[in-house]
Parts: sequence; structure tokens; C-alpha cells
Amino acid sequence: MVKVANLVADTIWSPGAGYNDKSPELSIFLPTFRRAADGLLQKVLQSIATQSFRDFELIVIDDASTDGSADIVRDWMARDPRISCLTHPRNVGLPAVSEFEAYLKSRGRFIGFAFDDFVYEPGAFEALIKAARANPEALVHGYAEMVGWSGPHQVLGRSGVPAARLWHDNFIANATVFMPRQIIEAIGFYDPHIMAARNCDWDLWRRAQRHYPFVSVPVFIGREHGTQRADSLGRTYPVFQEVMFEFYGSRSNDLLLPKNLPERDVWTVPTPSSFAMAAAAMSTRKFFRNKAWASLEIVADTAELQRLIEPKRPIIGVAGSLEATISLCFDGVRDRFAANLRFVDFQALASVQAQHVLLCDAVIVSRGLLDPNAERVISLCTNTGIDLYYLADDNPILIAMENPELSRYRLENVRAVLKPFKGVLATSPRLVDYYRANDLHPNVQLFGPILDQATLGKMRRIAAEPHPEQLRVGFIGGKFRESDLRDRVFPALQELSHRIEIEFFARGSEGLRRDPPPSPLGWRPIPFAMSYDDFLQRWRALGIDILIHPKGQTLNIDYKTHSILLTALYLGAVPIVCDESAFRDIGENEGILKVSDGPGGFAVALERASNPDFRQEMLRRLEAFCRRNFDPAVNEQALQKISDATRPTDLIGYFERLSRECARLSHLASEANSQFNSRAFKLALKVRHVASWLRRAGSLLRSRP
Repeated sequence: MVKVANLVADTIWSPGAGYNDKSPELSIFLPTFRRAADGLLQKVLQSIATQSFRDFELIVIDDASTDGSADIVRDWMARDPRISCLTHPRNVGLPAVSEFEAYLKSRGRFIGFAFDDFVYEPGAFEALIKAARANPEALVHGYAEMVGWSGPHQVLGRSGVPAARLWHDNFIANATVFMPRQIIEAIGFYDPHIMAARNCDWDLWRRAQRHYPFVSVPVFIGREHGTQRADSLGRTYPVFQEVMFEFYGSRSNDLLLPKNLPERDVWTVPTPSSFAMAAAAMSTRKFFRNKAWASLEIVADTAELQRLIEPKRPIIGVAGSLEATISLCFDGVRDRFAANLRFVDFQALASVQAQHVLLCDAVIVSRGLLDPNAERVISLCTNTGIDLYYLADDNPILIAMENPELSRYRLENVRAVLKPFKGVLATSPRLVDYYRANDLHPNVQLFGPILDQATLGKMRRIAAEPHPEQLRVGFIGGKFRESDLRDRVFPALQELSHRIEIEFFARGSEGLRRDPPPSPLGWRPIPFAMSYDDFLQRWRALGIDILIHPKGQTLNIDYKTHSILLTALYLGAVPIVCDESAFRDIGENEGILKVSDGPGGFAVALERASNPDFRQEMLRRLEAFCRRNFDPAVNEQALQKISDATRPTDLIGYFERLSRECARLSHLASEANSQFNSRAFKLALKVRHVASWLRRAGSLLRSRP
């Protein structure tokens, strides 16, 4: 056992000359180790000390450098009273421990994270602090360049990447972040555990994203030079990305609260665990055994070694994209099943997908059953014996009757593909009945949208645009609802606009751009969001008062979920819906205004919902309804059934999977090679080359005068 308190017991504190003056608005932490020789530490300190924003303190943490770093820091302390220093008498090698020590000494309202390989732009702090003040309950970040041997090669944190992307990988550079102290006090700080040493920042961003808004500032913050240095943390420390999701989910936020961090054991192997996490922990221990503080610790005891062949935790993969279905169905169970669930990105490289899927014991494929991305995952699972489940949302078999591009979704095709699956999770009761009635699979259970308390809390932290004299109406439905929107909703809005100013918000679809709302309605088209979380944050900030949901014209309408009600609650908007199957037996008592098919219904509903006091009462009812009818317990029970039916693979089983997959890939490569060398293939290449030459020749002849 190695506790943080023991690691920091002998640290030397050297406060700056101005430390006892008034508390600064911003505290910056700078952990460093041997960056004097190459001149980088000097450049980093220079870039911080000369920032245009001045009201900050800098706390340097020197991890027992022996290259003159201490002299450079002392020189800067003599010149700048804002700089203080913590010095380790012997190397600890855990940046999170250094950051924690600095946090305990810091006084700023906002916290920023420098690093000894990051050089700031002169106005970086000013841009970030401006955004932080405007969003006091959010994490704000800019973007940075990663500089390699040949110059800048990657940009991290640029606007447009949704924060939900953090559930797949890290795209935010450590030094580009400012966050209010209150977030750290609520969700905890960097995890000092040895397994998190390489990416403790990613872990903190993920935990923050669950509960707080993220604000991306379109400002260039600086350049990170670590990737061009052979001794950088990123190039020397072990990282086992494929098991970090399980590790992050294996401890509670309470363990990482600043008041509890001194007792954090940085050496322990979380239990229970998969074989892969146990193996990764042992490998990481081997790396740190050369530290003085770890010299008496063992790499693994008998019980820990036993986990390699008798793991106790099944890993359940969720394969899909950053889509609303996954957020609506899984966000509310993320905390309870945090260590079991592994989200596999359909858009990731095939090699990255395989790396994650092969460590799963079961995989839930979301939507797109016959899409190439899903087919790749299904093929991998069936070849290696990994249990498969399908998350069915909407009814693609009926949608295919309206959309020729989905013609593959015939009953017999879907039934054949689902044959090796262990079960189907359907998002609506009618969809459950359809799969059962058509014998698509013998094991079908409900797994619908659920309330996520963390998302609701996060949305309520977002300040909406003030609009005291204006009514804001939003529409987020698909193209199949636009006909009723034009025929019944727009006339009702026009009529109401004679008495109150109305602004209409909608995603900028082609149909609405061609045929926009009639005058005098103001229309603000909102760009398409890359994730459900991104969509919610954007629309919550707009302050939508009413969310309109016109009647849909599609064969799939009876299989839709009532998730629009949950979305309305997150947005703080009163929902006005039509009398569809999803909204049967619910109405005003549940905080929902429902209109019939006849004329005039929307006009009456909009008139009533234009009253702020009425909206407040309806939202109170809506929240009570959503808490009862979007209960996470339903999905928790379904996931628990899958977990109970899933046998965790061990080290031996994993190597058997690898062997089978390598054999399959070898066979495919052999077939491709045979095809490439066949006479028919070579002839086809020649024909293609001749055709290309003829096209170019024809273009040249046509271009002659």
C-alpha cells in the first residue's frame, strides 16, 4: 500500500514573495522534471510570466530535478512575486500527486494546468479567463498544436468536436483548460493512481463532462513540444488505453475529492477486475518499481495473479456512434455500470475497434444492423465467440418500404443476421411486440430512453439567453414531420405572433431552407450537432420555451419512443405533441400538451403555453412524469441480466480469440492476394487504365478551340 500522504510528507514549500497578498483570480500549476538542459523550462516560464492577463499565481512543482531546473525556478521567483515552488526531495514520477500538492496551496477561483513542455501564446490566459467568467459553472478550453520532430502535426481541442467524444478518446490538451475550483470540489481532482499517470487529465475531463457544461473557445492557446522529446512522459510512461474505461469506472468520485486524496492508495489493483485490467496494473507496477517509494512493493500477490485466470468482471461493449439513441438509453446507467461498459466507436480505425472488441465478453450493437460498420464488429464477435446483442431503435424493416436505400432490411435478412445474437434490446414496447410477433428473435426485452440525473443537473447549470418579451418555439423533428409543421403549426404561430413576439428555432433542414416559416415569424436555423449532449447544450442555451412535435407521416410512427418528452425536460421546454402511439394515455396532468388531428389545436395549445406561470407548472409536472416513466431501473435490470449471462474471458481465452482472429485475417489476406494475382484482375486493371486514359484524351480534345 502506497498512500498519497506518504508520497508528499517531505515536500519542501517555498512561497513566492507575493503569496500572502490578496488571493489571485487564477492559479496555474506547473509540474516539471529535468527540462532545464534543453531550454524548454525557461521558454515555458517566460510564456507564463509575460501573459497579458496578470492576476494569477504560478505554483511550480519540481519533481527532484538534477539538471539545474531548481536554479531557473529560483531565478524566476526572485523576479516575479507571483511564483511559488514545491520541491520533492526524491522523484515521485506521478504528475497527479504534484498537481494535488499545488492545489492544496492554491488560492485562485479558477484553476489552470501548465506543463513543462507547453509554450503559451501571449494572450492565452486572457482569452480563457474571459470565457471562464462568462461561464462560471463550465470547463472552458481552447486549442493547441502538438509539435513533433518535423513541426506541428496535430491540433487538439479545436471547436466543433463534441465533448461527448471524451468517452472514446482525449482531444483536449491539458494546458488549454481552465476550470472553476467548485468543479474539483464536487467531482474530485486528478487520480494519482499509477495506472492513471499517463492520462489522468483525460479521466478528469470525462468526469467533468458528466456533470458540467464544456465551452470550447476558438482561440489558439499554445504549442506542446513533448512528442518530439524521447524522455517525455507521453513517450516513456506505459498506457493501456483499452482497459482505462474499466479502471476509470472502478472507483467513485468521492475517493478523488481533495479532502480524501491523501488516503488514496496509488498501488492497489481495483477489485473485481477483468483479466486485462489486472494484467495492465501489474505491468504498470513493474514500470514504477524503480522508484524509491515503491522499492518494497510487490508486482502481484497470489490473489492478484489469480485474476488473470479467474476474472470476476464481465466487460460489455456498446458499439455505435455519438448518437442520441446511445445517450438516451445508456447515460442513466453509466454510473452503476461504469466499470462494465466499454463504448466502441463505429468511426474508429478498424484496428482500434478490434483492440477494444477483443477485450469484451459481450457486445451490444446499436442500430444500423446491416451497415458496414456494424457488420465489421459482428464478424469479429462471431469469429471469436463474443456474445452479441442488438439495440433496435425505430423499425428499419418498415422504413425500408419508404426508402429504397435501406432495401436490405427485409424480414428474412434481419432474422438471418440476428440468428447468432443472444438477444435484442428494443427501445419501445411496440417494437418489442413487433420483433416477437415476427419471430425475429426469441429473446427480446425493453431497453428504452431513461432519465439521467447528471444530464439534467448539467443542463440546469447552463444560462439561457434572456428573452423577457419573446416566446421561443423549437422544432427538432425529422423531415416526416415537416408537412404538419407547415400545415398546422406555422399558421398557429402566425396568429399568435400578432400578440407576442415569436422566434422559431429548428435544425436547418433542406425543406425548411427551401420553404422557411412565413412572415412575421423570425427563424433561427441551428446547425446539426455531432452528439446528443452537444445538441442539448446548444439548445438549452437558447432558452427554448416550447418544444413543438407535429404529427409524423411514416410507417415507422407507431414504433417511435416518447423520448421527445425527456428532451423537453432537459431543455426546460413545455412539449406540445400530437396524438400518436408514443403519447397514448398521457396529457396535461403529466406536463404535456397534446393536440388532436383537427384544425385549431396548435393555436389553443400555443396560446396556453405562452403564459410563463403555466409553463412553470407544466415543467414541474413533466419532471415528475419523467422520473416515473423514464426510470433507469428498467435498463439496469436488462444490463444485469446480460452481465449475469456473460462469462468473463481469462488470459487463456483472450489468446484463443487472438489466434482465431489472426487466422481469419490471414485467410482474407491470402484470398485478396490470389485475386490480385489472377489474370482476370490484371485484365480489369488494364481496362480501367485504358478507360481513364481515354477520358483524359477526350477532355483534352473537347477543350481545344
